[in-house]
Amino acid sequence: MITYHVSVPFFVLAHRADLVVEDFAAPMSSVAVPLFTRAPAVAVVQWMFARETSKKYRFPFFLAEELGVRAHRNFVAVSQYMASEILRRNPHAHVDTVYAGVPEMLRSSLPYPERAREILYLGRLQIAEKGLDLLLEAFTRVAVTDDTVRLLFAGDGYQADQLVDLIAQLGLAGRVEMLGRVDGGEKRDLLRRASVVAIPSRFESFGIVAAEALASGTPVVAFALPALQEIVSPDCGVLVEAFDTGAFAQACESILLNPERRAAMSAAARERAVRFDWDLAARAQEQAYLAAVGDFQRRRAGRAMRRIWGKEHLSITSSTNANLG
Repeated sequence: MITYHVSVPFFVLAHRADLVVEDFAAPMSSVAVPLFTRAPAVAVVQWMFARETSKKYRFPFFLAEELGVRAHRNFVAVSQYMASEILRRNPHAHVDTVYAGVPEMLRSSLPYPERAREILYLGRLQIAEKGLDLLLEAFTRVAVTDDTVRLLFAGDGYQADQLVDLIAQLGLAGRVEMLGRVDGGEKRDLLRRASVVAIPSRFESFGIVAAEALASGTPVVAFALPALQEIVSPDCGVLVEAFDTGAFAQACESILLNPERRAAMSAAARERAVRFDWDLAARAQEQAYLAAVGDFQRRRAGRAMRRIWGKEHLSITSSTNANLG
């Protein structure tokens, strides 16, 4: 990732473009692309947590992020929460919010006739960032009261082995299943079959797994992070106070033990997921790109007019002075 960030300025300097799109990414978000190109630029911000990676790696990545936020004029944010963060740091920015979409395969698939007694985690296996330690703490409470519920981890990551060790230390090896990375139909079936999709993240910029769960008609239990509050409404999931594992466990149990409530949440979830559509996102993204190019062209034309006016004014002033002489 560091090699990528270092190489971007040289690549941008060497290529001509009508528009340069910088996608903010870990660990430092931005390399301040507008400083290296004369073309219009747009920052697509789906990640802006350099302060967290700075603490983790003990390196000031956040300085690059702050520079990038200030260098850009036009932004596309994946949530209103991220848009507000951008405007807080750069009040002069223009920010469009474009929600991500979910695959049509999820939206068009009917839920399983009978839900399995499974709590599903779907995503990267990063213990601290994704709150997997918090999820296991919550699940130990669920496992004590209900010996039929299983916790499934679907995904991969550099901390997979550490997660297996943590599961064993908590005495949950027989109740937790590691599925590895899943895609396509396998992912669809897991989402449709689960009773609850758990999202224990410590921070989120959007929450694509939450949107995919809703499209599959599966209730979500998560911590009440700002971005997730935009996705999960009370009629299709439960958001509990951040990092309260006891409340997290109770929320999962309340859905597992109440089939009628779960069915009502499933219907509401599918209805809410309609807004997370890739065609809508593509059109909104295109409009943001075109607006950025138009804004750039207007500002360039304005600068050209000011230069012309300055030269004409100088010429008139010089002629006047010569006539007076």
